Amino acid sequence: MGWQPEPRWDKACKRYRVQIRGARVWLGVDWGEALRRCGELLAESGMGHLRERPLFVSELVLAHRGTNPTAWQKYVTGEWVQFCGLTARLDELHYDAINDFKRHLEQERQLGPQTTRHMLSHAIRALKWGHQRGYLTSIPELPRLPAIPDDPKDISDTQLRACWKYFEPKRRQRARTLFDFMLITGMRPTESRLLKWVEIRFDTDPPHVCLPPNRHKTGRRTGKPRRVPLSPEALDVLDEARQRDPHHKHVFLTRLLKPYTKDGLYAVLKRAGVTPYQLRHTFGQNALEALKDMSIVGELLGHTDRQFRSVRTYARIKAARIAQVSQNLVSARQRLHASDPAAASSAADRTAPRKGDQPKTPRSDKRRSA
Repeated sequence: MGWQPEPRWDKACKRYRVQIRGARVWLGVDWGEALRRCGELLAESGMGHLRERPLFVSELVLAHRGTNPTAWQKYVTGEWVQFCGLTARLDELHYDAINDFKRHLEQERQLGPQTTRHMLSHAIRALKWGHQRGYLTSIPELPRLPAIPDDPKDISDTQLRACWKYFEPKRRQRARTLFDFMLITGMRPTESRLLKWVEIRFDTDPPHVCLPPNRHKTGRRTGKPRRVPLSPEALDVLDEARQRDPHHKHVFLTRLLKPYTKDGLYAVLKRAGVTPYQLRHTFGQNALEALKDMSIVGELLGHTDRQFRSVRTYARIKAARIAQVSQNLVSARQRLHASDPAAASSAADRTAPRKGDQPKTPRSDKRRSA
């Protein structure tokens, strides 16, 4: 049967399971315990047993994927397995394996720097995980990961007016409500689309949204709830949503009276010309320009990084924009002077002092001279 993690994560029941001779056996929620029990069951059934260590790259990736069974983990590690091949042995990995994989992603697949960086980092993480457990004697040379450009992702005023015009028809008012709420509060797409009325505290001062740890991105790591203060504009949006659907537990609903799915929200906003995270970036950019305090902006966005690496991106974007505007002004002035020498000479004449002009002395100096 070979060395491979037979337990599979069941998304509906939130447990690991294994199929043995047509019977489904549940193995619990812990990966290590599920793998141990699976080996015992396979040995008892006479179907073989799990080897003590992986022999192939695909087996190592499957084992590492079991520690974080998500669709994104499956996608980024699947490319690494496809590149190496299912029969590539761990002890035969050459020194430039990761560098070859990087060239494959950049030249043949022509992927962007962000996707390339994610795929390389997950492949490196799987190799380091196997090296710590003794499955690998050495790790191939690790290349320098491509830098992710800090391009501005917020929405311009022109795009914002176009979005509001798109949401003007009556059949799009439900999506308009969610659009305005995400733009005003800066909450993540999943936090906003699955928001419930019980998570909103109207009786506090100021009113705020209180998300339990299992409902926001950093809650599983910190174990703390996230509180998002609500402005008067956000309360007006919530009041509009309550008047539309007063008896439903979710705040934002589709025309079918169901919460928005991840793909559904992305499709609605994409037709308007934006993406869900652009609304969050717009809030972060505006908040940093208004408050001038990274700690407050990081708390509003739900960041737990004390060095404010994520928030500093908005500051770098702002500085780059100011520099670009200044450079554009200088370039425009140079082009004007090059095309019209008379305008340049008149501008110089206006700035130069005239012959009969003398600096005005203060009134107190005149009195002293008299």
